[in-house]
Amino acid sequence: MRNLVFVALMGTAVILIVGLPETLWPRLDGRVLRMFKASLGPLAASVTLYYLGQWMGGLREDAVMNRITNWSAAVMGVLALGLALAALLAPPERFRSVFMATAVCNVLAVLPGFAASARAAMLGDRLARWMALATAVLGAMTTGLYLHGLYLHGLAMQGVAWPWLGTGTVLVTVVLTLGFFILTSDLVGVRNREQRRLARLSRIQPGMEPATQLPTGSHLLTRVEDALWTAKRRQAQVGVVALYLDNLYEPLEGDDRSSEYQILVAMAARIRRAAGFRCLVGIYHPRCFIVVITLDADRQAFAAALNRLRAYVGESIDLLGTDRGRGALCRAWAWAWW
Repeated sequence: MRNLVFVALMGTAVILIVGLPETLWPRLDGRVLRMFKASLGPLAASVTLYYLGQWMGGLREDAVMNRITNWSAAVMGVLALGLALAALLAPPERFRSVFMATAVCNVLAVLPGFAASARAAMLGDRLARWMALATAVLGAMTTGLYLHGLYLHGLAMQGVAWPWLGTGTVLVTVVLTLGFFILTSDLVGVRNREQRRLARLSRIQPGMEPATQLPTGSHLLTRVEDALWTAKRRQAQVGVVALYLDNLYEPLEGDDRSSEYQILVAMAARIRRAAGFRCLVGIYHPRCFIVVITLDADRQAFAAALNRLRAYVGESIDLLGTDRGRGALCRAWAWAWW
């Protein structure tokens, strides 16, 4: 939801700044349009600053960074309201001054975002350094957009010529805008995936093996039945493979239980990689993995999947805290329903 609000506000603000609505629909109500043009940019900056603080962890990570983003977001929210009222009350010939004030406020709003990102990066947030770069791109993008907005809808009426605002400047502004949206979307996606992974690991789900998050026990059998029923409804072919690795856990030196978890996690990841994300993978017990392979057309795909499984599980595993790697050879039995 936050991503949608961010993209909608920022995208709409960019569209209004460059004057696309009045170009497409010249009869739009000028007063309402001027209000949105003057206030939507600062409002988007306010929401972006607040989301930035939440993205970097908020108060639980750093109180100073949290104050920077929250207070600057509040200030930009108040400025957005004031500029909206000014645009409504000011006559059309004075809107250029209101729009220039909006441009100054939006450009200055980049500074607290950059300061918060830089502080988070100095404190060890590896993604914050890229967010600092994104805020720098945002500053250049905002400057270019408002310069074009001022020229096209304000200064151009008075016959002021800015020869350096040509096609090259427009192209640079477009590239900066696309780069900002792509970079921020990628950074938000990476952080969201990290948060979801931590949330998943913080709780033990019934029927899921905690170390690998693969289904096990009765939950696994239910998932297998569902996969078979779905394949039958689709009239697809199904192969159910049981991988039993009888030498998966060799006698370990001392009582090192952590090595067993390392082996289990590494082997589960290898089997998942070999089977693919479309296939169901579960743990029947710590030495036996179950793989359900759905074959839509090609029977040779089943044999190819078995070969991949044998190749992946037969590789050695390097364990942390040990002086040598341990090999795990696979003995696999496969049952298939066609």
